[in-house]
Amino acid sequence: MQRSGRMGHNHRRASLRRDPQIDTLPTETGRPDAGAPDEQDVRAIGPLPPPSVWFGALTQGVDVSWKVMNEDLVVERLSDCSVSGGFAGYRWYVGCEYFEPMSPSVTNERRPLVTRALETGRVLMVDGMLGGQCRRTIYRPFDQDGRRRMFSVCWPGDSCPPLEPSGSFDHVVANAHDLGDLSVLTEREIEVLSLIGRGMTNDEIAGAIHRSVKTVQGHRLSLGVKLGTSNRVQVARIALHSGLSDRELDDVRSIWRRSRASAAASVS
Repeated sequence: MQRSGRMGHNHRRASLRRDPQIDTLPTETGRPDAGAPDEQDVRAIGPLPPPSVWFGALTQGVDVSWKVMNEDLVVERLSDCSVSGGFAGYRWYVGCEYFEPMSPSVTNERRPLVTRALETGRVLMVDGMLGGQCRRTIYRPFDQDGRRRMFSVCWPGDSCPPLEPSGSFDHVVANAHDLGDLSVLTEREIEVLSLIGRGMTNDEIAGAIHRSVKTVQGHRLSLGVKLGTSNRVQVARIALHSGLSDRELDDVRSIWRRSRASAAASVS
C-alpha cells in the first residue's frame, strides 16, 4: 500500500474544521491544544481515538509527544510539544505528513514499518534516537468512522507505561538514528558525553575508555566547542537529555555507528 498525502498550505487551511471535543482534550501540559504561533495549525480535522487508545499518553510528562494520523499518515491531531518543537526539535502541524520533519534515513526505515502496522492493525513499538534523544515510539492503529487511523505516542527513553503482554505487539530496535545536534561528535566524543552524564570524573572516564586523563580533558574541550557551551553543567545536562547516559558504552557506540551508516546509505 503506497502512503502519501502531503497537503499544500492553502488546501490544509480550507479543510480544517473545529471539533467541539478538542476543547476538552488535554495535552501533556494539561491545556487544550493552543499556544502555537499559528493557532489554525493546531485545530483538529479528525475525531478522537477511543479513550482506551489515548488515555495513558495524556497522563505522562511534558516530554511526551502524541499525534493522530489518517490512513495516509497525515496528522489530524497533535500535542502542544509536537507543535512547538519541544520534542527533539521536530515541528509538526495539522495537515502535514507524519514523516515530514524527520531525517531521510529515519523515514526510509520507519515508513514501511508504520505502513505495515496500519495494514495489519498490530501495535508497533520502535526504539531509537530522534533529534538527538533516545525515544520510544508506540504506534497504535484503530478504526473509527469506517476509517483506519494511527495514534502515535513518543516517550523519552524506555519510560513508557507497560504495553500488552509480549507477543501482542511488534518491537523494533532502530538501525537508523537521528543524532540531531550530536551528529557533529566523533565516536569517542559521544562516549565521553555519555559518561559525563553519569557524573563521572575525568579520572573515571579515562579508566572507562582506556585513555589518559589529558586525552579526556581534550575531548571535554572539543565537546564544549561543538555543542556551543563551555559550561560543564550544561554539557552534563545535554548528556542527560539525550538519554545516552542510561546506555551501556557498547550501545552508545552502536547508535553512533548505525547513525553514520544509515545517513551515508540515505544519500548514496
